[in-house]
Amino acid sequence: MKIVALIVNFLVPGIGSMLLGYIGTGIAQLLLYGFGMLLTLTGILWIVGAPISFIALVWSLITAGTHDEPEPRYAS
Repeated sequence: MKIVALIVNFLVPGIGSMLLGYIGTGIAQLLLYGFGMLLTLTGILWIVGAPISFIALVWSLITAGTHDEPEPRYAS
């Protein structure tokens, strides 16, 4: 699941984090990325929007990459 989350986070930051159960973090990453992209599309504010989007992307990849898989539970 960690690999899938990394790939999804690379395509759309935040969604992979939500897949791993970090709902609040994923929503924050998605909103930050969307805000950065919106600023980038305005033209003059690309100098601010591009770094914001990049930070959201890196944050989402770190979140998915450092996620610990839960221990398997065995029935006794």
